[in-house]
Amino acid sequence: MAFGFPLMILSELRRLREVMLKDIGRVGLFLTAATPLILIPGFFFPFVTTRNLFFRFCVEIAAFSILAGGVRRLRDVAFKDDPILKWFVAYVLVLLVAAFFGASRWHSFFGDFERMGGVLAWLHLFVFYFMLRVVMREGDWPILFRLFVVAADGVVVWGGSEFLPQSFRNPSFQMGLSHGSTIGNQGLLAPYLLIVLGLAVWLARTEKSPFWRSFAALSGCILLFGIGGARNRSSELGLLVGSFVGSVTLIGMSKNRRISAKKYGLGLTAAAGLIGLLAYGISTHAPQLAETVGGRWKGFTSSPIDYSRTIEWNIALKGFRDRPILGYGPENHQVVSSRHYDPRIYDVLGDGIFDRTHNAWLELLATSGMAGFFTMIGIWAAAVVTLRRGVGEELFSAGEAAILAATLAGYAVYLTFWFFDINCVVVWVALLAFITSRRAPALEIAADRSLGQRHGLSWALGALVILVAYLQGVLPLQAARTLSNALSPGVFEYRLMEFQKVMNSASPQTLHTFPLYYQFLRNSAPLISRETNPLVRKEFDLAMQRGALEAERSIARNREDDRSYVDAGRFFVLAGVYYGDRRYLERAMLHLTHAVRISPRRPDGRILLSGLLISLHDTAKALAQIDSAMRLAPGYSATYQYAARLELRHNNPDSAASLLLVAMSHRPIPLDAAALGVVDTLQARGSYARAAQLTRRLLEHAYGEMAGWRKLRPPPQLSPIELNFANRLPILYLSAGDGVNAVRAANAFLAFEPNAGSLAATFTSDVARGGAEKWRNQWVLYPLPTVSGSAMTSSK
Repeated sequence: MAFGFPLMILSELRRLREVMLKDIGRVGLFLTAATPLILIPGFFFPFVTTRNLFFRFCVEIAAFSILAGGVRRLRDVAFKDDPILKWFVAYVLVLLVAAFFGASRWHSFFGDFERMGGVLAWLHLFVFYFMLRVVMREGDWPILFRLFVVAADGVVVWGGSEFLPQSFRNPSFQMGLSHGSTIGNQGLLAPYLLIVLGLAVWLARTEKSPFWRSFAALSGCILLFGIGGARNRSSELGLLVGSFVGSVTLIGMSKNRRISAKKYGLGLTAAAGLIGLLAYGISTHAPQLAETVGGRWKGFTSSPIDYSRTIEWNIALKGFRDRPILGYGPENHQVVSSRHYDPRIYDVLGDGIFDRTHNAWLELLATSGMAGFFTMIGIWAAAVVTLRRGVGEELFSAGEAAILAATLAGYAVYLTFWFFDINCVVVWVALLAFITSRRAPALEIAADRSLGQRHGLSWALGALVILVAYLQGVLPLQAARTLSNALSPGVFEYRLMEFQKVMNSASPQTLHTFPLYYQFLRNSAPLISRETNPLVRKEFDLAMQRGALEAERSIARNREDDRSYVDAGRFFVLAGVYYGDRRYLERAMLHLTHAVRISPRRPDGRILLSGLLISLHDTAKALAQIDSAMRLAPGYSATYQYAARLELRHNNPDSAASLLLVAMSHRPIPLDAAALGVVDTLQARGSYARAAQLTRRLLEHAYGEMAGWRKLRPPPQLSPIELNFANRLPILYLSAGDGVNAVRAANAFLAFEPNAGSLAATFTSDVARGGAEKWRNQWVLYPLPTVSGSAMTSSK
């Protein structure tokens, strides 16, 4: 008895400690609601990296707080009571196996800074679900949902400033709803608002306090406004389908279905009529607002972006046929695209790429096979079954079930056109945990016996959580910050040091590091070549050596992605040109040839290979590669530009001009030195009409019709090369015998060089009275230093 009181105190302290740790875990989970609000400048991909790492830190804090209370074994976990947990475990295990046997283990496990996905992301989402099931009490769910709604309201209010007068807008951040607000992409903003809208409707129906009911109703209106302002058709379609599913669910669970069908049918008809009248009124009296909200639906069947989605869907299905069981591995859609590239994408996006299938279900088939697809479907099916059983056991009311079913259905429709994103998936996982919590008891992981064993396992698991938080939280955050510094303007030595810090980091390397490092070296090479300080040149030599090492490391991480070999090929071409060493060019040849072998239908590798072959004076093979690229992607303008370079090299400027004109019929091409070289050669040969036609087309592609150049506001600031095109156009027309267009071109030139007014007037006067012969000997109209396609010139 003497020790009874102290033992009782000790037991009570232990109980209070576990309660306090659970409260800490609960706070960590509550903080996840703020994930979409996290936006810290100064990091690489700030809309993605900081918020993903914030969510992971919150989950890790929650997990560590529970583990610190002591754990020996899972107790009272009945998978039959929590089928979502069973399928979630199966899905994560499938992802692990698919990543291990996939095309790029590194990328599948860790993803990169652009998406922050992969196995590690889903492992954190699973732990998030598990922690919700451990620490959340019945009264905690309304609090968590209120926090989600408050955060979403904040996102809408922040982005909604675009609809205010300029003087009232937020001066520090100009991202409106149509640009994604704090989320940075309207296609990711709208579904987040859609799924939170479901929570707001649930709160409006279940809250007992008039204040919170009013808050939820007002928030619902705010979120609807945000969805409209985001102008994302997938989410708007999800809203319609979700509303229909909710109505059908409510009717199906009614005691008298016929009466309910009539009542809700009339209600829906009235609502549809009201929406139609409202839409008509807005389109009649506020057409600009109507275009802002509903304009994107006009081109639903003809939108090139929608067409590009179907191309990616076909690519994903081909990838699924390659590896139907486990797929290519999570996050490896680009590898699938390399294998089955469809050149028609160039008609839509040029040389742009999709790193996602933009159909979550088809992406699952391609990247994790049937195993990943069916386990993910199992999670959704388990949610529906749990919801249905909950209604049968009177744990959910018919209205609650309808709201939750509508929310899940709307999000599923959205995923048919997009992909899982951290902003939405956090809310989705919380919704799954809530549905389960109504039917199954909370999970219990703390044991009451074997304190020594319990603490030993706790310390081991706690240490693992801390290690994961450091390796996959702190280090990636530092790398994202350092990479952002490396991309900022600054002296060469500082930026090089920042790049080396990123490449030396223990954090998994993002796919962007090496291509960005190559661009840094490429932009620095011309300056370094003129540098007289031998130490700086030596430092650049070391930087090039490190680049060669990183090129091979990038390939080792992504051996089945042709982009890795293309990036390496570009780097070794740069090294070969800088050092004048053919061995680097031959090394580049090996990499580019391998890229073409992996993805024979992608023109980029062939175009780069043709340029390299030109440098190696193998014109026949260069022409063969260009011909193949032109057959594969007839709508890709870069192919014609390279072909024009080849024709110019063979002294065929007329053919080169024809190729550039064909290129412009597909997509604008830059007014660069290569195009100017064609004009130079045509002008030197006396092909004035052809040179004038090409020059005018190039300028009008960039600045509109020539007659409107002087109306441009503000007046455009042309680069020296662009100014030369406009400067020589009057002379080209005059030399071709077209005095009318020569005068028009001279007057239009004043839009770019106002100081040429008196000279243009003299030119116009001379042409009008037939005394313009002296101008024919000029190369340009206005005596500025002019840039030729090959050298600096000021006269013919």
